[in-house]
Amino acid sequence: NPFPINLSQTRYTVDYRQVNIDYGTLGTAARPGDDLYLDAGSDNSIKTFRAVKITENRENKHLPFNHHIAYTIQNTSDEHKTLHLVSQRITGNEHRSIYHFRTQPDATPENTLIWILELAPHGSQTLEYDYDADVKDVPGESGFEQGG
Repeated sequence: NPFPINLSQTRYTVDYRQVNIDYGTLGTAARPGDDLYLDAGSDNSIKTFRAVKITENRENKHLPFNHHIAYTIQNTSDEHKTLHLVSQRITGNEHRSIYHFRTQPDATPENTLIWILELAPHGSQTLEYDYDADVKDVPGESGFEQGG
């Protein structure tokens, strides 16, 4: 289990690589030996869309490919939501890449970028960044991807 879980009498926290990904209060008491299930952040009221655009800059011989990533996140509920957006950091073939952030990540453990976004009821946000790298083909960046 990659998620260390800390349980007290009624509260819990779930961490991954020293970043808190979920916390809350237990709704019902669990007896010793019973299974306890914690929802680790899935929420049907959050809709996401990720767009990827890769362009080539032949003038930049060392980092010729620009990868533009845009996430649009929508909160369809009547409640305020906090979302942890996690994306992979790409280092290129020879560990070369330069990132350009419009909004700095809240955490960058290992090869990961993490933003903590606050979403108003029925609100939406767009988070964009791009990076220059010496690689064009990156797993998961094959074009437009729709999430849910």
